[in-house]
Amino acid sequence: MHLTPEHFNSLRSNDYFWHGPLPTEWLGVKTDFMIYKDEFTYHDHDSLSADTREYVGIVANLTPNSFTALEAFLFRYYQNDIYLKLYYDDCEYAPRITTSSDIWTIVSEPTIRIPCMATRLLRKVGFYTIFECSWDPEHGFAVEHDHDFAPKSVVDTSLCWS
Repeated sequence: MHLTPEHFNSLRSNDYFWHGPLPTEWLGVKTDFMIYKDEFTYHDHDSLSADTREYVGIVANLTPNSFTALEAFLFRYYQNDIYLKLYYDDCEYAPRITTSSDIWTIVSEPTIRIPCMATRLLRKVGFYTIFECSWDPEHGFAVEHDHDFAPKSVVDTSLCWS
C-alpha cells in the first residue's frame, strides 16, 4: 500500500510530533503512528518533509515477514525475560503461552513511534513499536528496531520520547 497525501493530511500535530492512524502492510491494520518533528532543523513543523514521508511510508509498507519476525521476537522476550522471572502458579499477569501468536493475548496492538531524524542517526535506531502489556500495565514496553527494521532490543518506553 502506498501512503497518499490524504493519509498524511489526516495526521494531527502538536508541538512535538505528528500523530494518528495510518494503514500498514506488515501489521495488516491501521496503526497509530507518532512521528517526531525534527527539533534541530525545524523541518516537519508545519508539514512533514518529503524525507520523513518516505521513511514513514517504508515503515508502513514493511512486509508481513516483518510482523512474523516481531511476533517471534516478542515471544522469545516474554518467555525468557518475563514468564521465567515472574511465573508462579496461575499468575494472571504473566500467564503461560505456548506459541508466538499467543503473545497477542497479553500485549496490545503496537503504536509506532518514529524518532526525529537526528535521533535516528545518532542512536542508530529505525523506529519503536510501543506496547501495553499485562505484566506492566502502567508503563508497557518498547521494541527498538534497527535501521534494517529488524527488532533489536526491548527498551524502557521513556527512551522513545524524542
